[in-house]
Amino acid sequence: MLFFIKRGCFVCKKYFIFSFIVLFIFVLDQYTKNTVYTQLELGETIVVFRDYINITYVKNYGAAFGILSCRNFEKRLQDLDLSV
Repeated sequence: MLFFIKRGCFVCKKYFIFSFIVLFIFVLDQYTKNTVYTQLELGETIVVFRDYINITYVKNYGAAFGILSCRNFEKRLQDLDLSV
């Protein structure tokens, strides 16, 4: 046996709980993305919890923070140079 886990190991329980939370968040993220893609039109909003949590279907056609959207080549190089 490659891995030996002691029964009642606190560290093992901690990692199990952490792994479960990460998996739950990943599955919830994929579910909400699929729901938005299939149920909403571009720009449409769903109110999830009163005015605190809203889901709006938007698309970002650029890279991170829209760096590559609607820019010419020289501006892209300047942005890249500033970020490095």
